[in-house]
Amino acid sequence: MTNCRQENVNKLMMENSLTTHPATLPVKSKERYFKALECFENWRSCKEIHVITEDVLLGYFLGLSENFKLSSLWCYYSMLKGTIRTQFDIDISKFRLLTSFLSRGLKPVKASVFTEYDMASLLELHHYTGHALRRTSATVFVNEGANMDSLKRLVGV
Repeated sequence: MTNCRQENVNKLMMENSLTTHPATLPVKSKERYFKALECFENWRSCKEIHVITEDVLLGYFLGLSENFKLSSLWCYYSMLKGTIRTQFDIDISKFRLLTSFLSRGLKPVKASVFTEYDMASLLELHHYTGHALRRTSATVFVNEGANMDSLKRLVGV
């Protein structure tokens, strides 16, 4: 009797996990996520594909790549990754060919770093000596637990 009850509880948990597990998706954009999944499902039904494999997703993204930029493809990938994981329990992040297809053409961009004098010119401070930035840095540094030797090295003493 308890074994049967346990099976019912397990079945109910599985059914609910498919409907309530999407709570892990971002609340504000959940509708967009499921719209992306709906488009993918419509594409699969038109092509009469009944499984979700890496080749299927490669074909889908290959078709999308004709109309969308690479950044948009990554957006769709992210949305599908979340919804396919919650709805079908398939982790598409392990599909290496798909991620390498989406990674083509991506080049890392080195961010420029502002010096204190660049910041001064940005803020239109004409006679800037650097004192205010060092003072602010020292305050943050001390609040993070720096010792006196580290602080002296920061201000150049």
